[in-house]
Amino acid sequence: MSSYPGEHSNIPKHMLEALENQPLNHLVPKDGLATLITSNISLGLPHQQNPFDPSTASSEIEKIEGINLHFPEDTTNPSNQLLFRRPVRHLESGGTSQSLQFDANLSPLAKKCLLANNSKAIQENIKYSKDIKPSPIPIVEKTHSPKRPLGDISLYLEKELEQPEKKAKVISGVSMNQMTLGEQYIKDLKSILEYVGYQGQTAEVYANLEYWSTLPNDAHILTEKCIETLSLVLKNIVSIPQIWNQIETEWLQMLLNLLTDNIQALSDQLDNTSKINERNSWRRIIYGSTICIFTIFKFNRSDKRLSLERYVLTPLNFIATAFESTTAIGDMIQSDLKTETSYLNESISLLPLYIQNSPYLDDGLITKLVYVFTGVLMNDNSDFATLIASQNTNVLENIKNSSTAILVSLFAKLPDQRDFILQELLTQSEGLPLKRLQKKLRKVDNGTYVTDFTITILKMLEIFNCYDYAKSLNEITPDTLRLLENENHKQQQGLQNISETINETIVRQFLENTTKYRHVLDHYAQDLTQLLPCPQWPAVNELLSSLMKKLLTIFSPTHSRNTNIDSTCLQILGNIGSSIFELKCKIGSKLSKNLIELFNYPENVPLFLSYFEDCLEFVKVNSTRMSNFKYLWNQRYITLLKLRNFAETKEEEDSNRTIIGIVEDELSKLNKEELIVNAIKDSTTIEGEFNSILHAFEILNLYEPYLKLILSFLGQEKIKLRSTAIKCLSMLANKDANFLNNPLVKDTMQQRLSDSSASVKDAILDLVSINSSYLNFYKQINNNFDDDSILVRKRVLKINSKIYDESSDIETKIFVGSRILLKIEDEEDTIIAMAREILLDRWIFSIDALKDDLEQEGLLCSMIVLVLAGIASLNEKCSQLFDSFLNFYLLNEKVHTPPVYQTIKKALNTLTNFLVQSIVELQSSDSTNDALKIQKQKYLTLLSKFSDCSTCFITKDHIISLYPYLLSEEGSELQYHILHLFKNVFETLSNFQSKFLFNLETTLLSRLPKMSTRELDAAMPLIWIVASQRNNYERVSKACSSCFGHLSPYINRATKEPNKIIADGKLQRLIYLATGFARFCPLDTTKNKIIYIQDGESLYQYVTKCLLVLSKVNIVHIIRRISIKNLTKLCGDYPKLFNSKHILTLLDNEFQSNSLDIKLVILESFFDFFVLEEKKSIRKAGVDKTLSSNKSLKKDLLREQKTEFINDGVCSALVSRFLKNILDICLSIDAKSSLVALRLLKLILQYGYTNPTYAIPTVIALMSSTNKYLAHIAKEILQDLFEKFESLVLSAVPKGVNIASAYLYSIEPTHYLKNLMFLRSVQDIIGTGKKNSPKFIKAIVKIINSNFNGIVGTEVDDARMRSIMLLLSNMPQLSLNSQFDLFIILKNLNIIQEQLKEKTEDTLQESDGRHRSATFLNSFRVQLILLEISEYMMAIYGIRSDILEYDITQESELKNRHLHPIKKCDGYRITEIVTGVMNKSEEELTSLYLDMMEKITY
Repeated sequence: MSSYPGEHSNIPKHMLEALENQPLNHLVPKDGLATLITSNISLGLPHQQNPFDPSTASSEIEKIEGINLHFPEDTTNPSNQLLFRRPVRHLESGGTSQSLQFDANLSPLAKKCLLANNSKAIQENIKYSKDIKPSPIPIVEKTHSPKRPLGDISLYLEKELEQPEKKAKVISGVSMNQMTLGEQYIKDLKSILEYVGYQGQTAEVYANLEYWSTLPNDAHILTEKCIETLSLVLKNIVSIPQIWNQIETEWLQMLLNLLTDNIQALSDQLDNTSKINERNSWRRIIYGSTICIFTIFKFNRSDKRLSLERYVLTPLNFIATAFESTTAIGDMIQSDLKTETSYLNESISLLPLYIQNSPYLDDGLITKLVYVFTGVLMNDNSDFATLIASQNTNVLENIKNSSTAILVSLFAKLPDQRDFILQELLTQSEGLPLKRLQKKLRKVDNGTYVTDFTITILKMLEIFNCYDYAKSLNEITPDTLRLLENENHKQQQGLQNISETINETIVRQFLENTTKYRHVLDHYAQDLTQLLPCPQWPAVNELLSSLMKKLLTIFSPTHSRNTNIDSTCLQILGNIGSSIFELKCKIGSKLSKNLIELFNYPENVPLFLSYFEDCLEFVKVNSTRMSNFKYLWNQRYITLLKLRNFAETKEEEDSNRTIIGIVEDELSKLNKEELIVNAIKDSTTIEGEFNSILHAFEILNLYEPYLKLILSFLGQEKIKLRSTAIKCLSMLANKDANFLNNPLVKDTMQQRLSDSSASVKDAILDLVSINSSYLNFYKQINNNFDDDSILVRKRVLKINSKIYDESSDIETKIFVGSRILLKIEDEEDTIIAMAREILLDRWIFSIDALKDDLEQEGLLCSMIVLVLAGIASLNEKCSQLFDSFLNFYLLNEKVHTPPVYQTIKKALNTLTNFLVQSIVELQSSDSTNDALKIQKQKYLTLLSKFSDCSTCFITKDHIISLYPYLLSEEGSELQYHILHLFKNVFETLSNFQSKFLFNLETTLLSRLPKMSTRELDAAMPLIWIVASQRNNYERVSKACSSCFGHLSPYINRATKEPNKIIADGKLQRLIYLATGFARFCPLDTTKNKIIYIQDGESLYQYVTKCLLVLSKVNIVHIIRRISIKNLTKLCGDYPKLFNSKHILTLLDNEFQSNSLDIKLVILESFFDFFVLEEKKSIRKAGVDKTLSSNKSLKKDLLREQKTEFINDGVCSALVSRFLKNILDICLSIDAKSSLVALRLLKLILQYGYTNPTYAIPTVIALMSSTNKYLAHIAKEILQDLFEKFESLVLSAVPKGVNIASAYLYSIEPTHYLKNLMFLRSVQDIIGTGKKNSPKFIKAIVKIINSNFNGIVGTEVDDARMRSIMLLLSNMPQLSLNSQFDLFIILKNLNIIQEQLKEKTEDTLQESDGRHRSATFLNSFRVQLILLEISEYMMAIYGIRSDILEYDITQESELKNRHLHPIKKCDGYRITEIVTGVMNKSEEELTSLYLDMMEKITY
């Protein structure tokens, strides 16, 4: 049974023959034609004879003459005129409207047509072929002519190329299959061969101008049209491999010879023509010939006749010339240049396939290819690249793509040439763009831009895989798997070697010439980091991990390099590390699976492998090459092998068996072809899955070593490296908000926040500003960043303002608020203004902004009150600055506009209301709660400050609210503050009711005997103010008289029998009461009679006499101390008393005595007096004075109100008289006593009451104190003095060191060398920086010389020895910047040692073994310790003793040599050296000294 009608007959054949010349669209639907037509059909006209046969031309002329041609009569109509297809470039240069001179070459029929139509070939009638729409041909017959005219072939092929994407418009019933088309293409090729002289190149052949042209040197070349036609015919033949066997090798050989000769002849003549059009035409012929040559090579013939070297080198030489010179193309117009570059690109695009197919490549050809296309790829700055890029970036990109393909093809085909190719690439890497401009980079799959160099390298590495080998396996067996593993091992070994070579070369080039190759390493590393997350570029993992390890090893302790090189490497590592960390942060814990986690949790392995499958499918679909797919497949295979090997090395467990089962199942499928069975996921999902895959590879595991390296650099002495390391941490912190909370990072940061370099501090501030991390480090920032750099101080100030706003913790707000407040006395005006503005916004304007929202305003005011109370009570400095900010800025009406000033006053009134309310609430709360007590105390302190300012914010309502607590029988801190508050308020407020004043006065007078000393100081002025407002002093007079009445018996007894005075509590209270009346109640004794006061005698004079009596030597010590204390306080209120001979004698005697406690109360009284006088000066200036320091204040005040400051002379006189006593107490054994005196000394120096020259040595000596707080205060004083009196401080160092030795010995005679950092702490203040460091070293040398020059002969007294010991034991801890600093110190020590050695030797010879004195033995000790300390210092810095023999020239060179210790100075070792020598007996000491002398002499 037949399957269709006519199966076993000729019916189908007859039907086809019958319908052969009929249109098929009448029989088959149009939409079905596409399934019948396999390629474009060829259309042509049937010819009875060959129109190109010259032999028939003469006979045809006669026939043509008889033809009658009928054309439209109206030839002026444009639609009736003929159009010419000749290009415009064939016009003569005479003008645009002249007739073309080519009639002689036209056929007779064409000439007759032109004459009949009266048409001329002028420019208006010349159209390009694409502008001419051909008329449809109604009847087309299939051509059977063995030779087709060149023009018809051109017409057909030209149309086919112009619209390659469109289907051929079927206008006839002709259907042609591939073989039929191929046969036609062969016929076309034969036709061309015949006309180019296949049978022999005779004069007749060369006369055919359609095919041949003659050069000026009479050489014959193929025409441009012929080359174009030949190229198109060859391309058509190449597209049908089934017909390649019909092409004879002789044909191809002849064509190769012709084309090669074509190129050679034209190349020789290019420089000999001056006609631009002619030269451009010749170049197109050369390019066309080149294209034809490489198209011929596509036939993949292995015949040696087609493998001549000249066939490739000739076109390649021309291509190389085109790249190397722009002279030929520089004069082209844009259209010609576009054509030129298009031909050039097409020429080289054929080379990769030629390389792949060629059975043999000559070494010369390989070298030429590598040199040429490496230069094209790597040299973006060449004239050619610049010119092409300026015209068409896409063309240059295509040329580079082809260059990459050529190099990759060579790399893949020629394993023995790989090193050469890589070295050439790496050698020319210098040509990479200096800047990372997008237009000089190439866009890759994921939208990023990278260099062509990196793309080429990555594509080369992708060939290292065993994919093809696996797919070639017929079956998977244990044997084939072993073979596959061996192949994989071989490929991986090659991959690692190549990766190492690339990275080693790039890094080595950078290290050897950083300036020249830095941009190369930058580009390379940045390219790899950008491509790391892309599955389309899987080879990045291997290269980047190798590069990162290479960079990590640069910082090995065994390597010492330039700081700039290390810093650059660290920056590059930072970029890589941050990219890796970003990948780790992007992947959640569920997706992040390294191999160990996969092994421990086998249930995750299928999911992990599915990620691989998804990525493979994505790459296969979305990539234009297969090499990356194969490489990624190989990575999956390697992962499976690692899992299996890991499982096999562990003990037998269920998880092991599970892993091995999964892996073996996957390995059994290796030779199967991968099919896309799932829907391709989107790029975002694939990127996440690929990132998860990366966790199984080495690159992400390098993050931990990188982080540890960065943290280790935070402790580097090189500032630039520390700064760079902190910037690297900043990059990591930008990726993860919780990064700085990492315990390792946080601990390291807290240790390093004390860096002294401004650049390092700036980098640290950048780091801690990320994600508000400064909230965790605000204390360290503020404690260590009060820098000399204005920019750093500004940044810290801004950070503090942010911390204040962002933190909800009151203690944090108090801390940063106090730090902002400290900046109102900064030396930089802009910082002062910033600090004031910050505080004004947060404490004043923020309240005004919420005035319409009472609830929020209440919360804000409560918070501000807490902050202000905390700052005001924080320390003495903050208390002073708060007073200054309140009185001299906020309440300075002249520095604010009226609206702002009113806003400030309203805000302060509001705050005062909340403050009083808070105090009342706390007073009524649990009195046993210590925290509430402390808070209440802070509130009371703040309230006192509000009451003490120039504008009173305490109202009568507030007085009424607080008055009941004054009446309370319970003694508390509140009562003192209420007394102080009432005193301040009553000075400004008046018009109180008489009854209220009377009751208040009664309460105060009745409570006087029970009040404490502090309360008396506040109550006495208040009593006087109340009496003054009542204008009735009677009750005060009576109270005073009563006090004197009780005191009088004690005075009489002290006068007659001072020994009988006892330490009576009543007497003590009477002394305080009497002094209080004298100080604060200036009663007029003429109007108010007071007993025991004589006529004309004032109240304070009488009390002074009483106190002098009670201060006699025979009076009991406690009473004397209280009396002298009150006497000096009374003198402070009446400074003229300090001129009294009796008082001065008393003070002189007390300072000469041993009563340290009395000395201290005198000093405390001086302190209060000086502060009070300074406060009076400030208040006299008024709130309209904005002052940056007390010194400038005094200048203004002395200029305006000289008479108001007579007391300044009293202060200075007191200081001059008692300064020596104050300095002696500063050096007291008792630290508490020293603190009292030092506090006073600080005030004296601050107020400028004495010349600082006298005090500086003592301050320096106190820095050696083992009491940390005392040393800290001394350090603060010295810092302030050094800022003002730099030269005085430097000159005082020697004396200060000598005082320090005596001071330390007085404190701890047996451990006076306890503080080995004394000189270093002094150096940190006055010996840093390029300017002061040499001065400090000179001061140290001066100290050395002065101490040793003071030795008389060989006798060293104990005091001098202690001073020398202190100096020597502190020297190893000094910070030395250059080798010259160390040389100067060691040189002087060596000279001194030599001098002492000579003197000692002479003395030893004279003594002749007799007993040696202790001072002589001290000389032994000094020399031994001097020598050992010198040797220890040289060991610290790794310096040999040869340095001591340098001459003057060599010494100067040492100044430019930086000095870095090779080991840390060990204080224990220094102590061991000193004590080891000091504790030796006379015999041991002598023996040790003699051994040392012998060693030195030897």
